[in-house]
Amino acid sequence: MSSDAIPESPRPVRPHDLNALEDDIRELNTALRHLGSLSLEELIKIIRQPGWTTPAEYELVRGLVQQMRAQVTLTDQLRATLLRGAQLVGAKA
Repeated sequence: MSSDAIPESPRPVRPHDLNALEDDIRELNTALRHLGSLSLEELIKIIRQPGWTTPAEYELVRGLVQQMRAQVTLTDQLRATLLRGAQLVGAKA
């Protein structure tokens, strides 16, 4: 950006649509509850079958399982941060 360029104006603030935000929160809550009801017990049965996998396939599945665990942990941390932050909005110091 050159020194004589016109600075960008800030994005206009959209009015708060609390109904839409509430709908989004409810949809997220439903998705999180649904995730909690999913089971990988079938995967445990599959991997125990004789001759199930090659070393490469094992690494792929193991890597995916580890990353999914990390995502679940991160999602829980994000949920806690969201709630803490929302509670602090407008709080008197």
